[in-house]
Amino acid sequence: MVKNPLISIVIPVYNVEVYLEQCVKSIVNQSFTNYEILLINDGSTDNSASICDKLKEECNCIRVFHQVNAGVGAARNQGIENASGKYIFFLDSDDFVSDDFFEKLIPYLNKDFDVLQFGFSRVNIKGDFLNNQLPKSNKEVFDLQKNRDELIDIFDSGVGMALWDKIINLELLTANNLLIDNKKRGEDIAFNIELFSVSKKVIVLSNSLVNYRIVMGTGTKSDSYIVENHIDNFIKIKSFFDGLSSYKVKDFLLKLFDRWFFVVIPLNIAVLNKKEQKRVVNLLFDNNFIRIYLKENNLKLNFY
Repeated sequence: MVKNPLISIVIPVYNVEVYLEQCVKSIVNQSFTNYEILLINDGSTDNSASICDKLKEECNCIRVFHQVNAGVGAARNQGIENASGKYIFFLDSDDFVSDDFFEKLIPYLNKDFDVLQFGFSRVNIKGDFLNNQLPKSNKEVFDLQKNRDELIDIFDSGVGMALWDKIINLELLTANNLLIDNKKRGEDIAFNIELFSVSKKVIVLSNSLVNYRIVMGTGTKSDSYIVENHIDNFIKIKSFFDGLSSYKVKDFLLKLFDRWFFVVIPLNIAVLNKKEQKRVVNLLFDNNFIRIYLKENNLKLNFY
């Protein structure tokens, strides 16, 4: 066990026997060693649990926690509660970090920050590169609450809404009692809005430091709470930017609304039967916030 690690790396594990070793070894094979890895086995039914234990035997930087299946949010919260580093990094067990992950981070780890935001690469199921998603430039935001519109540039670049594309000051989470809920979809977004709402200093790196694996065929999982979750998250984001009346803010919110409610929701409910589709759509049309937002922005929502 590493004493006083600088970074705690939390990896929730659930039935990822194919990818788990690559994920962990992408970290331990690098020269930087001042970190701990917390493997949270969330009731896996494949060989993931034994792989976790084997990896622990191979490296004293790894701690393993086995729990009854409770969801990825609960697994990450287990990591928060047991982390001992100054900073915390959430990594999904089917992804892996770049070869220069620590090399790029080291110059910034002696700076006090709340969030260190970076980009990522999409890779296919074999781990082969597809494309990059990067912040537009390196920057430091010293008072985010007075410069909330800076967050739009981050979100507009396609990063910032995931949990695994940033390093976070652990004390910020514990001081504000920030934990992750167990939504099936959108828990990252809800958590990040709460995180940015209490953050002051944010460092942005225009580097790809995580390889995000696209596993084909899993993008259309049905979610009976998709409407409620998206409405709740959109309200959170809109509330974060309340008081900022610039075109930049309005344009961002309109684009986000368009993507979520005109594209994401229709695509996801397409796999449901007609009765369930109607129920989900009615939830959207009957929501007072959605009705007001559509009217205020002269939008028409048509699901035919």
